[in-house]
Amino acid sequence: MRLLLALCFIVPSFGAAALAATPASPTPAPVAGPTAPSDAVVEGWARSWLRGMQTGNIDRSQLDDQMNAALTPDTVKSIQPQLDALGEPIAVTQVNKVTQGGYTAYIFRLRFDNGNWTEYLTLDSNYKVAGLRFTPGP
Repeated sequence: MRLLLALCFIVPSFGAAALAATPASPTPAPVAGPTAPSDAVVEGWARSWLRGMQTGNIDRSQLDDQMNAALTPDTVKSIQPQLDALGEPIAVTQVNKVTQGGYTAYIFRLRFDNGNWTEYLTLDSNYKVAGLRFTPGP
């Protein structure tokens, strides 16, 4: 039986095709900060987060405060075996990018020898990970 694996933490709403959850209050416009990374750089981050979750070795300095609190060591430990069993991805393809309210959500298709998965990676205005989710398919 394939377990549905989902990590969805502190992910703001992005409309109908969104990831879910609406902030309680309007998000102020982001203050000028670091330069936005290219999509290729974010793809590298998506690959890095997949590998980190597969090994259980994550860099907490890349997480925003809420995500750091939500992604407990026990959560990482419980998810690690299932993601590790997938092995190295054959392909990682960005299929969508939505920016709203200081957050940017990236959606990647992950292709493995034994199936496809989707990775959702949400970054805040300082390019810290504010949301992370892996689901089987399509």
